[in-house]
Amino acid sequence: MDAPAAAHAPLQRMTLAMLDSLHERPMWASLLSAACTELRASAATLWIEAPTAEHPPMIFTAGTGLDAPTCAAWLAARDSARPLNWLAQAGGTIMGLSITRPDARQSHLLVRLAAHDDAAAQLLANFAPVLDRAMRLFLDMVATQRSLRVGDSVLEASRLAVLAVRGDGMILHANARARMLLGAQDGLLDQQGRLRCTRPAESERLLATIADMAQRQCAASDAPVYDLLSVARDGDDVPLTVIVRPGPDFGPATSPLQRSAIVVARDPAWAPLLPPQTLLALFSLSKAEAALASELVRGASLEDAAADLAISRNTAKSQLQAIFQKTGTKRQSDLIRLVLNSAALLASR
Repeated sequence: MDAPAAAHAPLQRMTLAMLDSLHERPMWASLLSAACTELRASAATLWIEAPTAEHPPMIFTAGTGLDAPTCAAWLAARDSARPLNWLAQAGGTIMGLSITRPDARQSHLLVRLAAHDDAAAQLLANFAPVLDRAMRLFLDMVATQRSLRVGDSVLEASRLAVLAVRGDGMILHANARARMLLGAQDGLLDQQGRLRCTRPAESERLLATIADMAQRQCAASDAPVYDLLSVARDGDDVPLTVIVRPGPDFGPATSPLQRSAIVVARDPAWAPLLPPQTLLALFSLSKAEAALASELVRGASLEDAAADLAISRNTAKSQLQAIFQKTGTKRQSDLIRLVLNSAALLASR
C-alpha cells in the first residue's frame, strides 16, 4: 500500500464502520469500536442531543464508555465555536468532535485518549463531514420511524386489517389487526406466507384482483383505483368486506423494486366498545347519558340498553332526548353515525 492510500485507510475504515452501524441494533457499535481502534482510544461515546431540552440525549458507548459526569464536564468546558475540543483529566484526556445540524441540534463523538494526540485529532477532524451526514441520515430515520409508529397506532385504532402483499399474494407486511384476522383462520388465511381465502373460488378471485392491482401500481396517480370483494366465513358470521388497491406510489424511481397491492379488510360484525368517559368528554354528556350512548353505539336497542343499565324505559327515553339535544342529532341512527365518525372511535376497545 502506497503512503497516500495508507494515510486514508483509517478514515475509510471508520466510514465503512459508520455505514454498518446504521443497520445495527443497538446502533453505532461498529463506529464506536472503529473509533477506539483507529484513534487508539480506551473508550468512545456518541452523544446525540434530543429535539428539545425536555428530553434526554441518546447516548451510545463502546469499551467502558464515558460516564455522564465526564461527558457533562467536556460539554461545559468546550468552545462551541470549534468543532474539536479537548478536556485534560488525571491519567488522560477527552477529545471530542461536535456536529451541528441546521435545526441547531448537536451530536458529539467523544473518546478517551492516554494523552494529547495530534494524529488522532487530524483523523477525527477529517471524519467530521462523514459524521455530519451520518447524523442527518440517522435523525431523519428516527423521524420516519416515529411517523410510522403514529401511522400504525392510527390503523390499530381504526380496527382495519391492513396487509401489503406481492402480486402473487405473498404477504409482505400485516398490522396487528390483520394478524388477528388471519389467526382466526376464518375467511382470510395465511397459507405458508401467502394470502388465501377459506373457499378456493374466492381465493382465485382475490389473487386475480391482487395481481391486477399490483400491475396498476405506478409512480403517481390521482385517480382512485380499487376493487371490492366479499369473503365468506363459516357459520352464521357475516362476510368480511375487503378492498384491494395498488401498492404505494414509488416515484421518483421509474419502477418499484417489486410490485405490490394493499389489502384492507373489515369485519362488519365488529361492534366498537366505546368507554362512556370518552363520550362524556367529547359531547359534554352526563355519566348516565354517556353510558346509554355507549350501549346504543354498541348495537343495543333502547329497551335492551335500559335493561342492561337497570333503568326504566321512560328514563332511557328522557336521557336519549337530552343526548340528541347535546349532540345536535334527531334520530338514534344519526347519533350512532355521528359517534362512529368522530374521534371517539380511536378510543374504542
